[in-house]
Amino acid sequence: VLTGRVLGADDVALAEAQVEARVQAKTALPIRVTADVQGHFALRVAPGQYTVTVQAKGHVPQTIPAVRALGQPEPLELRLSPSR
Repeated sequence: VLTGRVLGADDVALAEAQVEARVQAKTALPIRVTADVQGHFALRVAPGQYTVTVQAKGHVPQTIPAVRALGQPEPLELRLSPSR
């Protein structure tokens, strides 16, 4: 499981941000979830290494390569900058 929270540059939770995980080096379909009103999300994935992409309306999308899902990983804190 990959868990975490999506925040804006001002530390405000980004509700309804879209978070997806894609297995690295494979063509499998990504797993997608929507962050809750407090910006929290949980992606149920098998152990492995993933590329995580997050996007929210009015913000610049962010991609984080090489995120490991093994055992009890640290929650991710994903921060997005406002788009210009």
